[in-house]
Amino acid sequence: MGTELKHMSTIEFNYCDELTFLDPKLVFNLHCSYLKAGAQLLRTNTFNCNSSFGTGKGSDYIFQLNKQAALLANDAKKAQGTLSYNTSVFGVLGPVSAQGEKSQLALINDYSTSVEGLLSGGVDGFIIETVLDSLELKAAIDAVRLVSDKPIMVSLYIQANGCLLSGETLTDLLLALKARGAIQGFGFNCIPFVDNELLAAFYSQAKAVLGANIVFSLHPNVSYGVELTESDFSVLAVDLARFSKNNKLSLVGGCCGTNPFFITELSKALTNSY
Repeated sequence: MGTELKHMSTIEFNYCDELTFLDPKLVFNLHCSYLKAGAQLLRTNTFNCNSSFGTGKGSDYIFQLNKQAALLANDAKKAQGTLSYNTSVFGVLGPVSAQGEKSQLALINDYSTSVEGLLSGGVDGFIIETVLDSLELKAAIDAVRLVSDKPIMVSLYIQANGCLLSGETLTDLLLALKARGAIQGFGFNCIPFVDNELLAAFYSQAKAVLGANIVFSLHPNVSYGVELTESDFSVLAVDLARFSKNNKLSLVGGCCGTNPFFITELSKALTNSY
């Protein structure tokens, strides 16, 4: 969502989250565009909206911004009327980027304000996105579970060497996640969709540790800064749908570079694949 907001906005801002207050109509309209394209899950515009990273504002501002972001997504959902498929709004909890500088309790407090704001705005669940390390991940899960039993999905950025940006291995994080429990979905986001065999191996590893009874997802970086044509998007959509079917994924979309046209093409490709 952030990529499209940057392309579309005529207002100066530091982080896309701020557009929830600065240009709510733009955020609302983009949500509507994704729903019309066939999206079944909307993610709130809150990737940077926590007490440690991004806005640099007080807790009341963080609460209100998260709440407004959730309300805008829900308003877009209501504006579409009755659709032929179910739609949900999930609140995004991005990384706090503490890099080991904060205690577990401090991290939980950072996430809690965001969680409470998203709940006030009526989210159906949460996506803990672009996880950097297990300490932040456990804090985010705890912040949700202290106040809600709504579904939690976890999405990691993983490097080709099988490590997170923090250097922690996928194996270590999966074991920590299994010990923590309390999640309903797991996947990867913002990774390039180029080495399908390696990516499939990551999913096999995750399923071996977490079991196959949760939702598995993939939201790759669609363009990595490269300007794609509509034909490029169409080919990528077909490839992604095929990978999704072969690896039994339940939730597929896009991260950076995603636009409504790509979601339209992906929706068609998924329909044809399953």
